[in-house]
Amino acid sequence: MSGKNNSTTIGFWVVASWSLLFSAMYTLMNLAEYYNVGIKGNTKGYPFGYEGPVTEYRYYQTAELYTREVLTSGLLSLSIFIVLLFLIIYRKKIELMGVAIIYFCYLGYQIL
Repeated sequence: MSGKNNSTTIGFWVVASWSLLFSAMYTLMNLAEYYNVGIKGNTKGYPFGYEGPVTEYRYYQTAELYTREVLTSGLLSLSIFIVLLFLIIYRKKIELMGVAIIYFCYLGYQIL
């Protein structure tokens, strides 16, 4: 019985740490991008409009649309980070696995 508990605990910490790490990185990346483009107004080097290598991505049409997209993604990822942190603190294994699966599906959607 203790072997199963030990493997479950190890699995919990592996999923918890990877989920927390990815959500923190994605949050920081998006909020830093929002700060850089949206607040500081640094748009040099960004191919906004219908020209360049990113014409198929709709959020590169304007700087405003891009900053809205990264702010929304950053805040969503931040809220998932907070939920994951709560689930880790209170050791809610089943709920953590569900949130982690949903979050990784969301990340996969964002990457593709």
